[in-house]
Parts: sequence; structure tokens; C-alpha cells
Amino acid sequence: MASKAQKKLQKKKAREKDKRNKVLTERERLRAPARAERAEKKREKRIARLQKDMDEFTHMSTESLQVLPDDALRQLEKNTKILKALENEYVEELETKQKLQEKLEAEGHLTLEDKMKAMQNVDRPQEIGICGGADCAIGPPPADTADVEVVKSQE
Repeated sequence: MASKAQKKLQKKKAREKDKRNKVLTERERLRAPARAERAEKKREKRIARLQKDMDEFTHMSTESLQVLPDDALRQLEKNTKILKALENEYVEELETKQKLQEKLEAEGHLTLEDKMKAMQNVDRPQEIGICGGADCAIGPPPADTADVEVVKSQE
């Protein structure tokens, strides 16, 4: 008798599982158009933002951007961020150079030779690294660096 009850219970569980799967597939079928619409709107927003960002550098039509696959759009977005960062860095460097020019001219160095001599005589360790560049990282090792010894095994 126990085996009949077990079979009945198994059949009931199988029917419930089938019903649950049917309900889930029906839900998925009903939600699919809305999901696709949201994904399309999201893609359109990305394209509009990308086109706005890229207009500073180059012009691409909306149609040509819509044809591109997602990975190409992702790469274009990444490239525009890099270009903007480089442009900002360039503007900052120009401002720094302009300020230095104005400072040298205010000190009375008007010719290129005078400015070069003044720059050689000025000690600027806070502006220029050891190797000559402002972002140079060559120098003495940091104090918190551990000493390392190489021990060869004796074979």
C-alpha cells in the first residue's frame, strides 16, 4: 500500500512541477516584449550619449551607431572617455605652461634664452622628478620596502 501512495505522491509532484513550469514559461513569454523594449531604450540612450560625446571629436550618424554590435559600442564609449581624459590633461598642461611663461615674464625674462637660463638656475624638485619629468617615479626606494636576499640552493 505504501508504494501506491508513493506513486500517487510522485505523480502529484510531477503534475505540480509541470504546472509550475507552464506558468513560468507563460510569464516569460508575457514579459519578453517589455524586456526587449527596455533593452532597446537602454541601447538608444547609450547611442545618444555616445553620439553627444563623440560630436566633439568626430561625427557619426545615428544609423551607423545603431548598426554596431554592443561590444563595438562599449569600445567606443571607452575610447571617448580616454579621449576626454587626454584632452583635459592637455588643457591642464597648457595652463601650467602659460602660468610659468607669465611668471618668467613678470620676473623680467622676455627672451627665450633668458627664460632657459632662469629655468636652469631655478631648483624645482616639487615640479620635476629626478629623471626630469613631472611624473617621474625613479628615485630612492620607499622606506617601507623590505630587503630581499637571494639564496641559492646547494645541490
